[in-house]
Amino acid sequence: MNASAQLKDQTSHSATGGRLVTSDGHPLPLKSAHVETEACGGIARTVLTQRFVNSSDAGMNVTYLLPLPADGAVSGFSFVVGDRRIVGEIDTRQKARERFETAVAQGQTAGLVEQTRDSVFSETLGNIPPKTEVVCEITVDQPLRWLEEGAWEWRFPTVVGPRYMGQARVVADAAALTVDVVESHLPTRMTMTLLIADTVTSSPSSPSHGLKVDAETDLRVTFAQDTSARLDRDLVIHWPVASAEAGATLDAARSATPGHGDGAHGLLTIVPPTSQTQTESIPRDLICLIDTSGSMSGRPLAQAQRVVAGLLDQLGQDDRVELIEFSNRPRRFQTEPIAATATGKAAAMKWLRSLKAGGSTEMHTAILEALQPLRNDAQRQVILITDGYIGFEQRIIRELLDRLPGQARLHTVGVGSSVNRTLTKGAARAGAGVEIIHLGNGDDFPRP
Repeated sequence: MNASAQLKDQTSHSATGGRLVTSDGHPLPLKSAHVETEACGGIARTVLTQRFVNSSDAGMNVTYLLPLPADGAVSGFSFVVGDRRIVGEIDTRQKARERFETAVAQGQTAGLVEQTRDSVFSETLGNIPPKTEVVCEITVDQPLRWLEEGAWEWRFPTVVGPRYMGQARVVADAAALTVDVVESHLPTRMTMTLLIADTVTSSPSSPSHGLKVDAETDLRVTFAQDTSARLDRDLVIHWPVASAEAGATLDAARSATPGHGDGAHGLLTIVPPTSQTQTESIPRDLICLIDTSGSMSGRPLAQAQRVVAGLLDQLGQDDRVELIEFSNRPRRFQTEPIAATATGKAAAMKWLRSLKAGGSTEMHTAILEALQPLRNDAQRQVILITDGYIGFEQRIIRELLDRLPGQARLHTVGVGSSVNRTLTKGAARAGAGVEIIHLGNGDDFPRP
């Protein structure tokens, strides 16, 4: 099992996705896409099904990029060509590619799936017969995110946004991440079914899509009025499970795999109560790194400004604040940190509201600007707010691992419709911080 890739027809703000393209430019349209998910106890299993059709009179070899959850693991891959079903096998990258190339050279229909980034996979299909429909299925297991308000969050990406590769061309596999851009939406759409086996305290909701919820033995969640959605943003669904008292559930099952014996396995889920303990705050040096490159134009920058405004509002008299925007180069609000007084925060808010998006994403120099000495009695909190649309993620992560001061923490806030979580997750981990994906309120994105 393995793959390499180029998914065509996507835009930076409202990417469209939706067709395979051969090496000679011949399109293989995506007829439909469906996401089938079961979730319980903080874990979700998703089967993504995509239907393509080769309507030409010739056989085809195709390759495309496939967005998948950054924290997920591919546990199955298969495709159906005509009346034949081909099931993938896990192997090393080199052996998998050798097996694929040998099969294609022998005239067999074959498929290959490979991981390009944490959240981007590539898929290659070889020797697709003429006048034939191809059905691809990929199974992904992923942990759910726990929200402070006592709810689970399931997030599934539907689009790969274009990446800025840097002026120095530091990205060795830049060609493998290249996506084309169109100005208008393609007709490709997706349907979704989510089965929730948890005991919920109120109805599931979504900041990204309208939902329809049927309460049976499990909660069955689909898009509103059973409609389909465009492939232009992450699919995000929340369902609250916390109550006033801590809760615990145990789900037991027996293995269906021969040779694993008759032993049962259990998944124990402990849900914390809704009440929270107040903690004593310490002085903070807060620095906000705000991405103002071209891909942040429109809703992403507006979201970033709301995030920073909320952070400023929470600062106290003993805190200090720095604001740095970056695109072609970093630019500071002030030459040095200022006290978070009412006057200081008002001036920072005025500067924040004046920001405009444009230019490239020279994130590396901005990171270096942020990693400066600390006050001995303060904790330095660096907040990177970005859509993450770069291809040199590993360079940023290495800088953080090498240069992050011991008392500092770098957190990431992803904004936009489909964040590059290879960057936001990796940078937060290297910075000993947390990753937050911010979709804002329902007004940030038009309903599909």
